[in-house]
Amino acid sequence: MQMAMIGLGRMGGNMVERLMRNGHQTVVYDRSSDVVAKYQKMGSTPAKDLGEVVAKLTLPRVVWIMVHGLSSAKKYQASPSRSDWKIRDSNKRSSGVMSVSGMDC
Repeated sequence: MQMAMIGLGRMGGNMVERLMRNGHQTVVYDRSSDVVAKYQKMGSTPAKDLGEVVAKLTLPRVVWIMVHGLSSAKKYQASPSRSDWKIRDSNKRSSGVMSVSGMDC
């Protein structure tokens, strides 16, 4: 299976490592190019922006977004090319846990 991970912090990075250990192909994006380079050395396909994430995925595209808080996710949605993404707060606690589902990306 191939999937993209946007956000390579503690949770997203660990998930990418686990996915790769189990034979999955990953496309990775993070605001920090140093973090992306770390996962590229481990075997992930790097992406320099969200458009490149989508371009490097084969159909059906699977994108997992692990960013801190709903306000961060809305910055991704604000991109003109991402107006088709649906964002919902999946946990009303103050931790800011949220989920994002992409449509037609």
